[in-house]
Amino acid sequence: MNLKEEFTFLHNLGLNVTLFGKDLKKCHRGPGKSNFFIVVTRSDGDKLHYRDTIPEEDLSRLKNWIRCGDPTGLTAEWREVSVGYSKWKVYLAGENQEIDCSMVEGEMFANEGGTTHTYARTGDAKWIKITHPEDEIRLSEHSGNNEAKGFSIPNGLTTAEHDVYNILLDAAQASKANCEKAPGVVVITDLAKDYDDLAAMVVLKELDRLGVVHLEAFIANLEPSRKRAIYGRAALDSLDLQHVPIGVGTEACIKKHKEYSYEFESPFMPNVETFQANKDNFFENGSELLDLVFNQAIKENRKVVLLLISSLTDIAEYTDDDDHLETFQNAVTRVYMQGGYSISTEGIPIPGDAANNNFDMEAAKRFHPRLKSIPSDVYTKVAAYATNIPASIFNYLGDTKHDIGIDLQSRYQRQGAQYYQTACGPHPINGITQERFLHNLSSFYEKHPPGTQLSEKGTPLPKDRTPLPNPGEDLDSNKNFDPDKYEIIPYLTKGLMYDALAGLATSGDNLVSALRVLDTKSMAKQTSIHKVIGTSKQDDLPANSNIHPERMAFVISTILKGGLYDSVQNSPGLQLE
Repeated sequence: MNLKEEFTFLHNLGLNVTLFGKDLKKCHRGPGKSNFFIVVTRSDGDKLHYRDTIPEEDLSRLKNWIRCGDPTGLTAEWREVSVGYSKWKVYLAGENQEIDCSMVEGEMFANEGGTTHTYARTGDAKWIKITHPEDEIRLSEHSGNNEAKGFSIPNGLTTAEHDVYNILLDAAQASKANCEKAPGVVVITDLAKDYDDLAAMVVLKELDRLGVVHLEAFIANLEPSRKRAIYGRAALDSLDLQHVPIGVGTEACIKKHKEYSYEFESPFMPNVETFQANKDNFFENGSELLDLVFNQAIKENRKVVLLLISSLTDIAEYTDDDDHLETFQNAVTRVYMQGGYSISTEGIPIPGDAANNNFDMEAAKRFHPRLKSIPSDVYTKVAAYATNIPASIFNYLGDTKHDIGIDLQSRYQRQGAQYYQTACGPHPINGITQERFLHNLSSFYEKHPPGTQLSEKGTPLPKDRTPLPNPGEDLDSNKNFDPDKYEIIPYLTKGLMYDALAGLATSGDNLVSALRVLDTKSMAKQTSIHKVIGTSKQDDLPANSNIHPERMAFVISTILKGGLYDSVQNSPGLQLE
């Protein structure tokens, strides 16, 4: 048995695997008789009986790892497995989150000076000394009593970044102490269109891992929506979120969306033609997935929050049906959006001129009034532009060598080069002209302040006579992409995380307040149940981001780093290397 391959196989089925052993030296001796212990749990609930959910050939491969005596999966058990010359004892966690080591304590723990200890394998290939497996194991938030337990801060973060994680962990512990369940989150997104959709997924993944939220489902919309859903499925799998389903949304755009080459060139993107969907976590009809999640929440007498970070076509069409509208109103406790609206005197949100509204303005006009009695928060481009996330974060993410990090690093540069080309062309998107791009999306004018002279296109020329960056030719493929070829790339120093801001907000008011990312004083006059974060200029009032920009940028960057660091450090394959 190739144990590394087996653990990767288990990991791909949504199982978490952690190694323990009291004899650190034996793990370096090569073949020989030794005892090691494996704790196997399932990330979406610890019932490990797969007979009805996986093919027969996979079932036979899992003969050492599934439960045989108790098909319900409710009772934990230890099983002995032979691996070469070694004996491995496998713990299959049941309904109870507590790991009972009494049956194997003598083998698993060493006793020195009256205290017992064992060693656990961590993601950075070191063994750490612990007194109980629960000090290390990442148990599912959703097993047993649904309490988060045993979560850790990833290695490699700075002291200040640790402080952010301590706030996140304190929030999870406070909810646990108050017997509160993490809010379920349903996301509608246009994955692959921009880097911020994927960044939002990483932020949500980490909030889910820490027990702050519980990810319930993603819907990928905007043509080609099925291709986006396949991209999203692969991204979720790479983040150990195999249990989170994704559905195919609508085309979500009145005008035909132009698909750019950077959108689906990714290290984890499957071949669309040969992709085989798993009906348990890939839904061909996103509306059916929405209906399933909403009705399940109602059945369990709980509520979910809805995160809308793309066109509003899907949620508008779902709530066009009176029965579905009632389901929506009974299931959803709050809506978080990336977009823009004003609030009428009757307290009804009115959609404004924002990209996600403009995809399908008629859908936006139908949906917004349906929020009258459901609290909502909208994060606008004013807040996004103020949150100047340094482009260096993408280098940190790429350096992890995680496929998501590599994707984000490449996507940031290629998307920036593509957007600049479009901004310089005859048909800029969303009013982002060359001048606006150089002001808002790059540091060019910071380094070369604009003067009074204009280019032929009307773009201000720098006072120091530095030429405007040449937009270059059509983008090369990801494989052949050379950043040095594009003059704008050295000036791409600002990361805009529109969707990640709204994603962070799903963690709830208490945590957002503890993180100190909102300027609550500037929002004191917003007394409606609908909040606008990033107010536009109105009459004599200047625009206000309503956030603490540097703090927001730091918190988002920290969670992005931590999210990928955790994924790398806790990958089963890496644990065995």
